[in-house]
Amino acid sequence: MRLETDAQGTQTEDFSVGGSTGRERPSPGTLAAQDFRNIPDRYQHPETIGTGGIGVVTSCLDPNLGRRVALKTLRRKHSQVTSLRERFVREARVMSQLEHPNIVPVHELGERPDGSIYFTMKEVHGETLEWVLQRLAEHDPAYLANYPRLRLIDIFVHICQAIAFAHSRGAIHRDLKPENVMIGAFGEVQIMDWGLVKVMAVADPADDGAAPPEEGSPEATFEGQVMGTPLYMAPEQASGRADQVDQRSDIYSLGAILYRMLTRCQHVGGTDVKSILHQVKNRQPTPPRRFRVDHHRVPRELSAICMKALAKRQEDRYQNVQEMLDDIARYQHELPVHAYRPSVYTRFCMCCHRHPIVRMSAVTAVVLTVGLFGALGLLRHQRMDDMLASARIYKAEGDAIAGQAMVLLDQQNRLRSAWCLKEPSPEEAALAHRLARLHQRSQANYDISCLFYARAVEMTKTPVLDFLCCLGTQEDGYRWRTSERRMLPICREVADAYRRQIDYELLAGNDSEARRLHELMGSWLRDIPGGDQDFLLWEAGVTQRLEARSTLRLVVDKPDAEVRLYQLRGDLGPPDLAQPDQCGGSVFSPPTLRSGSYLLVVGRGAQPDVIVPVLLDCGEEHDLSVHIPDLIPPGMVYVPAGPALVGGVYSPVYRQREIEVDGFFMKQFEVTFAEYLEFWFAEPDSARRAGLMAYVQLGPGAASRQPCWEATGK
Repeated sequence: MRLETDAQGTQTEDFSVGGSTGRERPSPGTLAAQDFRNIPDRYQHPETIGTGGIGVVTSCLDPNLGRRVALKTLRRKHSQVTSLRERFVREARVMSQLEHPNIVPVHELGERPDGSIYFTMKEVHGETLEWVLQRLAEHDPAYLANYPRLRLIDIFVHICQAIAFAHSRGAIHRDLKPENVMIGAFGEVQIMDWGLVKVMAVADPADDGAAPPEEGSPEATFEGQVMGTPLYMAPEQASGRADQVDQRSDIYSLGAILYRMLTRCQHVGGTDVKSILHQVKNRQPTPPRRFRVDHHRVPRELSAICMKALAKRQEDRYQNVQEMLDDIARYQHELPVHAYRPSVYTRFCMCCHRHPIVRMSAVTAVVLTVGLFGALGLLRHQRMDDMLASARIYKAEGDAIAGQAMVLLDQQNRLRSAWCLKEPSPEEAALAHRLARLHQRSQANYDISCLFYARAVEMTKTPVLDFLCCLGTQEDGYRWRTSERRMLPICREVADAYRRQIDYELLAGNDSEARRLHELMGSWLRDIPGGDQDFLLWEAGVTQRLEARSTLRLVVDKPDAEVRLYQLRGDLGPPDLAQPDQCGGSVFSPPTLRSGSYLLVVGRGAQPDVIVPVLLDCGEEHDLSVHIPDLIPPGMVYVPAGPALVGGVYSPVYRQREIEVDGFFMKQFEVTFAEYLEFWFAEPDSARRAGLMAYVQLGPGAASRQPCWEATGK
């Protein structure tokens, strides 16, 4: 028999006559003369197949029986350490007494002439559970097909049965992990590496050793106060409380293995041993139910079993492995498990699945009930269709009239922008009259259509079908109710009707009415998921305008300019120039602002500041490009180019309108009488000087105006 190991860690064997290959096969005469004494040096052709912390495992040929066995030897540097020799012997003796199909049998325990001890055991062929789980995590198609969830649970059951048998004999493994589980080519499961085994009735001197260093591999086995593998050890092991380690510690390790099988990941994170030990002691793992594996969620029952085994307190876990096996068996037979109490509906479905008579009775009752409610639902659906047909007729009429009103409103806005006088023109007055009539008609049609839509929505509510919605599938993580599926198209039509009305009110400048309609539309769509992208973008724009948010971008042609922003807050007085609301550079783009008046103060070192007034309307995007002169004359200020509002309430004739004004200089203060008299006396021409005289009317009843000063300036 020849052992071969491939690149994936899979061991295979090659059988031949006499239990050896052609190179090793003895002749008949040799077999007759062979020495069958059990001498330690009889093992031939050693091949190293594994190394551990204190031992080395080799595959050797036993010429007495013509088979290959696994020979484990204590490392030479540990041969003189009494505690390690005792542990090595204990491992061999415990394994030899645990006669179970899932525990590797031991053949021989001996000592070589040089003082090193060894024992031989069955050579296990196959691959480790760790290798299988790694391939599953990498979505290997072959392993996904060969190791579905049901087979993994069956493997886990074999592991639990072996550990339950060991616990019944008073042995605790203390180092359970996927690397120590071998899976054979024919489904056999073997628990390996009992080096840290603890016999409950025997004191272990190694438990009083020093704690290991903080750094190391998370999957390496530690000895001392902290004994085991960090990723799979129980909290009491991670805390170094060796006196509290019992069979419930192995149950925690079984829970960690089950967590890995169910979720393909570890129950704790971290890359260094210190952080992993801290999480094992303090952090509660995420329930497996929250994971999706191969597009399916982990069953709630298995998740509850796993979390009960991973409880931080020993008294909260399963008290023995048999309790855990019983729960898994109940799950496999579709019975309620003790760790999880399912809903009434789930328990009913499980009962129907187990009992055909109950299932047939339930099916008959459901068919009769569905037939009755189906007939009632058909009548209700017909009435709903009639309501929808009427609602769509009125909505279509409202859309047509609203379209005409939008065209006329656009014409009216153009006329108003071209007409400067406050008194409207005859054409504008006629348009306003037509607009009022069309708006009234469209509003009436929309109101009637909304009433029909509301009646139709009431008829879409089907509590019975909503109760049975759990039989449906989920879409985008949301479980749809039947009434929602029927209601969503109706709500979208209502939203479209409100959208047309809101567009009209925004074009007409009626923001308060648009805000009211927007709130009504929100009541229709508040609890309904879904919606197309165009509608969401439109609603975002409307919300921005109704919330009075605007954007501003100022570009100054001097790179060394500094900009300060001040908001003018009505009657609260002038802003405090020492405390600007926002500051920026030559390219200034503050976050969204509310509508209102602002001052932008542009400074350039020693040069006088330039003030730029800005008026922001609702939802306006305002771009300004400001030119700053290189030199501002003393006593003068520079007014930059930009828009200016003229007319309005202070003009008896003209409407308010916006015009563009070029940049200009003006004096910082008003001209005083003394300055004007100086200018007046400087004029040499007396006739021109008389034309520059200022006059005043001394009273309401005065017949004429009088000059403000005499020729001498008095």
